[in-house]
Amino acid sequence: MSPLTCLCPQACDYIGRKPVYLFALSVLCFRCFVLSLLAFVIENAHAPLFVRVLVFCMNAFDGIAVGLFNVVFILVTQDLVNPERLSSYIGVAQTAITLGGTVSGFVGEVLAGQVGYSATFALLGCGAAANCLFFGRDFEESGVVKQGVKDYFNFH
Repeated sequence: MSPLTCLCPQACDYIGRKPVYLFALSVLCFRCFVLSLLAFVIENAHAPLFVRVLVFCMNAFDGIAVGLFNVVFILVTQDLVNPERLSSYIGVAQTAITLGGTVSGFVGEVLAGQVGYSATFALLGCGAAANCLFFGRDFEESGVVKQGVKDYFNFH
């Protein structure tokens, strides 16, 4: 997570905030589907090595997404609000994110009791995918992009 948070501001300047944010959201979607597969494997008692690999993947994807999401969230908030009120807006938005995570955990727990963990993670993954699609369609780039992807990665 730490290396990504160091590289994220530069990447946002060169390729834009929207692509980096969409990548972070898509990693979270993928993580939900990995968790769904993990729950299915545990419920059906398949190979333990496979389970360990999935647990590692889940933690790695979680670190990637959280690192990118937290940095881009602050950059986008900085782009959209008055600098004098930035701390207030970040506090309000962090409160909303925390409440969303709490409600998501509660709903996930209730669903897991009703339909099982595998189906619950798949359903939460579908919700995250819908969020990713909505964000990709309706959110405009908030920052100034200095260069394109081609220049950032030095392709000629």
